[in-house]
Order: sequence, then structure tokens, then C-alpha cells
Amino acid sequence: AEIDTEIENMTRDADENKKDKLKGFLNAPQARESIKQTLLTRKTIQRLVEIAKGSKKG
Repeated sequence: AEIDTEIENMTRDADENKKDKLKGFLNAPQARESIKQTLLTRKTIQRLVEIAKGSKKG
């Protein structure tokens, strides 16, 4: 679900005539894995920032 949401965000501003082709490319297994890793990295950095600021969340 998170990967699908990220793909929607990535294609939101694409031209309508290119959006389907772009979504097809981004839904390929290798692209989805890359997006998954990007999301994981983003979450890790966000958590490290929270820890550095002294947040007790999580």
C-alpha cells in the first residue's frame, strides 16, 4: 500500500498521456523494490532525527 501511494505521488503531476506508461514502469518488480528501499531509508532517517532531537516516540 505504501509503495502504491508513493507511485501515485510520483506520477501525480505527469502528463495524462504519459501517466499510464510511467505507472507501468514504476510497477515493475525492480522499480517497486527500489521504491521500497527509498521509503525504508526515508523512515530510518526520520526516526534518527527524532532520536537526535530527544523524541521518545516509537
